[in-house]
Amino acid sequence: MAKTQKVKNKVGRPKLYKTTISIRLSNDVLAQVRRAAAGTGNLSAYIESALRKELQMATHGTPDFRSRFSAPPKGPNVKGGLVQLILEEREAS
Repeated sequence: MAKTQKVKNKVGRPKLYKTTISIRLSNDVLAQVRRAAAGTGNLSAYIESALRKELQMATHGTPDFRSRFSAPPKGPNVKGGLVQLILEEREAS
């Protein structure tokens, strides 16, 4: 009967379905990465999240925050004649 029972507790590392690669970094860059990843405690996870962020920005382009943080233009929306309008208002007042 022992041969037909299934083993429930497998020994070893769980499968993460990840591929291991090797990269070359200069010593100063490696030191910076280790200092940055010291708070997380896992160097591999830190590098993976940094790569994900970089790839996200590369696929979507660099974000443009000018429209979000810039103040809207004051006054009427005049195309091409804004200088003339300002001078007319200055003369009128």
